[in-house]
Order: sequence, then structure tokens, then C-alpha cells
Amino acid sequence: MRRLLLVVPLLLGCATAPPRPKKPVACRAGDAAGCTSACAAGHVASCMTLATIHVAAGDRPHAIGAWEQACKLKDAQGCALAGDAYADGEDVARDDARAFAMLTTACRAENVAACTTLALLYDEGRGTAADPTAAANLWRYSCEKGDVEACGNLAACYAKGSGLAKDPKTAATLLGWSCENGAVSRCASAGRRYRNGEGVERAPAKAVGYYQIGCAAKDAASCGGLAGHHRTGDGVPLDAKKAQQLFAEACAAGHMASCTDTGIGYARGAGVPQDFSQAVTFFRKACEAHDPRGCEKLALAYVAGKGVPQDAKTARALAKWACDTAADACDVHGRLIAAGEEGPADPARAATVYAKACEAGEGGGCLDLAEAYLGGAGVPQDDGKAASLYARECDRASGEACAALAQLHVEGRGVALDPAKAAALRKKACSHGHAASCGP
Repeated sequence: MRRLLLVVPLLLGCATAPPRPKKPVACRAGDAAGCTSACAAGHVASCMTLATIHVAAGDRPHAIGAWEQACKLKDAQGCALAGDAYADGEDVARDDARAFAMLTTACRAENVAACTTLALLYDEGRGTAADPTAAANLWRYSCEKGDVEACGNLAACYAKGSGLAKDPKTAATLLGWSCENGAVSRCASAGRRYRNGEGVERAPAKAVGYYQIGCAAKDAASCGGLAGHHRTGDGVPLDAKKAQQLFAEACAAGHMASCTDTGIGYARGAGVPQDFSQAVTFFRKACEAHDPRGCEKLALAYVAGKGVPQDAKTARALAKWACDTAADACDVHGRLIAAGEEGPADPARAATVYAKACEAGEGGGCLDLAEAYLGGAGVPQDDGKAASLYARECDRASGEACAALAQLHVEGRGVALDPAKAAALRKKACSHGHAASCGP
């Protein structure tokens, strides 16, 4: 009897204990209503499943809401996806502060994609104070984890010295790797660096390889870069017709620099019949889209009255704007100064402008500066400096520069008198499109 009395209170205690809350149960794939309920009840995986259902239905705003709910439940992938959406402002109002908070949470959980986007916010000062060092460090982390986009952005940091020490060689290496691994938007930059020898030894064939990867993936800038090599026979056989076709296609795809180069082809009759009116059409298209070289070439057309009536005033305005906007579009401005079209003729000032253009990589500026040294126009007469400038541009596939250097070897000006060297240079000039050097 005593044993029975002891059991009764225990039974009574059990009867009055509160029921335990039920754990949320995962929803079935495709069950939107069930996933909505499970997500609201705190089942993280159901929130992510719900987001997938919304994405499949083309309903990204609700998908973003589901990702955000998953983020509140401490899911790193949910934070990464929702944060990325708020950073882009696509299908949801852009909210940098919200994006920064979510991406920070995801990045701390070692979500590589989140770290890559978070770096962009630090770089641009969105949702937080701008911090180039934090941006570079995050891109380095993501790049080391194999994120191609991060490697491309890290390359830009090395190129500019933003957030870390400037390192053109590492920039070129990272750009090349990014291009080879699917970041086609980096191929044109990689090609340019190897074409010009920016931080690396000049390697035309390697540059062509990067341009070909990008162009095959329909990257217009890469197609324009590849066209340039075909036009000058730099790393590939000279093919003016193919160059013109590639430039025209890149122009049609919206690459304004290629519109300028398409116009140059018509002006020279390179790969197409010479047509100054067509040349002006392309120069004007590029110029109206604020391409400095397009405006510079249009200025030259107004100077010569080719394809348009001569108009010195318009030419001056266009050439000055082009030069003020980009150093590699200064050559025509320098010529106008030398010719007295910008006030009294000023050879010294013109030479300074040529030097500015040359340092920025404009071959025409280097050639005009070399000519100034040969004649002592605005600079002390110096055949050696002229020869050095011609040699540099010849190495960069300028047929005109190779031909000019050949002539200096014929005359022994600034270089050794060397007929054999001159003949080799004329052959090289011909291979780079200098027709006058192709004769016997």
C-alpha cells in the first residue's frame, strides 16, 4: 500500500508537466505552402528550399525574402545570397547597409563569394567607410580560395597600388590567370599588358592568346585587341581585312575604341576600299560616345578636310578636349600647336605634348617626338634620342617606326651606319604593314 501511495504523486506530476514544443519539420521540395510554414517556424533548410522554389518560378523578390529569413536564422549561404541581392539592387531596392551586414556575417563564416562582394563594398565605400586595404585583403583571401572574380579585382589593386604595394607584374599574372579560368572580361586587360610590356616582358603571341580567349567568348574589347595585332602583324600574320572585320564587329557590339579603329581602316584603305566619309562616320560615332581617340581622329579629318569640310576651329576644340581627357589622345593637339593653329607656333610646347602622348603609349606621339629630336624642333637636336624612340616603337610593331629607323642606319644618324641592318628593318617594316618598305 505504501508503494502505491508513492507512485501516485509521481503520476500526478507527470500529468501536469507542460508539453515539449515540436521541432519544425523540413518541407518537401516543390511544396511552397509547406516550405513557407516551415521557414516561418524557423527551419533554415526549408527557407532555402522555398527560395529555390521562388527562383524557379521567376519570383526573385520572394526568393530574396526567403534568403534573408535564412540569414536571420544564421545560415551563411542565405546571408551571402540576400546580401548580394541588396548590394546589386536587382529585383529589390538597393540597400548597402543591409548588404554590408549580411555579407559580413557570411564572410566571417568563410563564404568566399560573400567575401568577394564585401570587398567591393569596402572598395567603393558602400554601407561602410571606404577601406582599400580591407578590400584588397578580402580579394586576396577569395583569390587564394580560387575565386576568379576576386583575382581579377586583386589584379586591379596591384595595378593601381590600391590597398597594397603597386606590383604590375603580379597584376599581369593575375589577369592572365583570370582570363584563362573563365573571367573573359579580364582577357583584354591581360592582352594589353603583354602587348605593351606593362610589368612583364613584351610578349605579342601571349597577348594574342588572351585576346583570342576573350574574343571567342564575344568580349568586344578582346576582339578589338586581337584586331590590332592583325592590323600590324604583331604576333600573328598581317591581315588587314581580318583586322577591319574584327574592329567593325567589336564596334557594333559597343566597343567605341574599335569604332575609332574601324574609321582608321577606312581612312587608310586598310582591308577595305579607302572611304573618308565612312571614316568620319565611325570617328564621329566614337567621339559622340566620348572616346578620346575618336575625337582626336575626327579633329584630324577637320584639319585635312577629308570626309568633312575643313574647319580649323572645330578641329582645335576636338583635339584639345581629346588631349585633356586622355594623354594617349594628344598627338593631333601637339601637331596643331606646332603648326600655329593654337596661337603662335610653339615647337617646345608641341614637343611637351608629344612626350605626354608617347609616355601614355600613343605611338604617333613617339614618332612626332622622334621627328622633333631629328630636326631640333622645340627640343635640342639629338639623333640618338630619335633613334631610341623609333627603336621602341618598331619593337611595338610600328611599320612606320621600323622604316624610319632603317633610314637612320642608312645615314648613320644616331646609330651605326649599317646597310644590312637597314635592309632587315625595312623587311620588318613591311611585315608590320608599311607598304612603302615592301618594294625591292
